[in-house]
Amino acid sequence: EIQSDSAGIVIDNDKSSITAFIGNSNYKILECKRQPGSCIKPILVYAPALNEDIVYPCTQILDEKITINEYTPKNVGNVYHGYVSVRDSLSKSINIPAVKVLSYVGIDKAKIYANEMGIDFDENDDSYTLALGGMTYGVNIKDLAGAYTTFANNGVYKTPKFISFITDSNNKLVYINKTE
Repeated sequence: EIQSDSAGIVIDNDKSSITAFIGNSNYKILECKRQPGSCIKPILVYAPALNEDIVYPCTQILDEKITINEYTPKNVGNVYHGYVSVRDSLSKSINIPAVKVLSYVGIDKAKIYANEMGIDFDENDDSYTLALGGMTYGVNIKDLAGAYTTFANNGVYKTPKFISFITDSNNKLVYINKTE
């Protein structure tokens, strides 16, 4: 019998509250970190580049075989598309343009953006493999989904929470979660 881990999470963007969570695992699924893969591209690569006016949705990037700092990324199926817009690179999750855009932003600056969106990095996470989700330990599902709420909230990140408030048996408020 093959055991498969799975998890899903739904976050209310306005309240930053977790409204649904489901998981099937032998591990503590909320703490378990996995490589985010291409899910990290909007957070770590494109958001910082767009915010810093380094690229625009219409900016053309040459999708070609490259080696950058001894790293040779590949696209799925080793297919290269020539010049593609940032918009198409993101929507089609093309790898080479993501690595190039990360190089334009700079790894340290990109990590600052992602960190402000709730993504933590290991001190060894300092290469262009980050553009494709190559992290030492990865990220958990709550932090990854929480980072995406920043886009829906006009660039404002709030830590996702399971508990908004607690009342006692008389419906008296005994706790309010005032997450910044």
